Amino acid sequence: MTAVEIDALLAEALEERWRGKAGFRVIRKDFLDLALSDLSFPGGKIDVIGNLPYAVTSPILQKVLEWPHWRRAVFMVQKEVADRIRSKPGSKDYSVLTVSVQSRASVEKLFDVAPGSFKPAPKVTSTVIRLTPLQKPLFAPEEEGMFFRTAKAAFAQRRKMAVNSISRTLKIPPDKAREALTRCGLSPTARAETISVGDFARLARVLSGDTPLNS
Repeated sequence: MTAVEIDALLAEALEERWRGKAGFRVIRKDFLDLALSDLSFPGGKIDVIGNLPYAVTSPILQKVLEWPHWRRAVFMVQKEVADRIRSKPGSKDYSVLTVSVQSRASVEKLFDVAPGSFKPAPKVTSTVIRLTPLQKPLFAPEEEGMFFRTAKAAFAQRRKMAVNSISRTLKIPPDKAREALTRCGLSPTARAETISVGDFARLARVLSGDTPLNS
């Protein structure tokens, strides 16, 4: 087990509590500054567990999702963030974060944690979720960049039709954006929050023009 902790007092408490346990170590560092590629673990895939600070939940999630060696992740996050991660197309919570996580992992809610479970008690409820990598990726490694550019472009102007937002953000003619939506079986008037994760992958593939659309 490797614990990553930036707070000196907490790191000392961890080292004192688990002193002498074989295979246990504490890295005193900000997780976002840690080069995961430098970590060495015996065996195969790694389980990742953490109570994520609210302010940096998203970048930590992205860092773990991009790491090829994780097998399962159990995180406690703010309930509002968990709702966004787990949301479905058409929901007000559906967002770029939803698409980013669900394009690479399945998401399962385990349980909520009330504010009274903490000292001092926060003003929000927390939720514990479990992420598991998708067995079949939605896009090839070389398609990843276009996938995320397309999703971010569509959500850049959430209240507008996706065709307009994609056209403006990606700097492509509106006709090309409209044609791509139609080829994917999507309405030209669709908004970003109604486009599924799978459809975003298909849309990015069509917009790139590198791979023909497979219906």
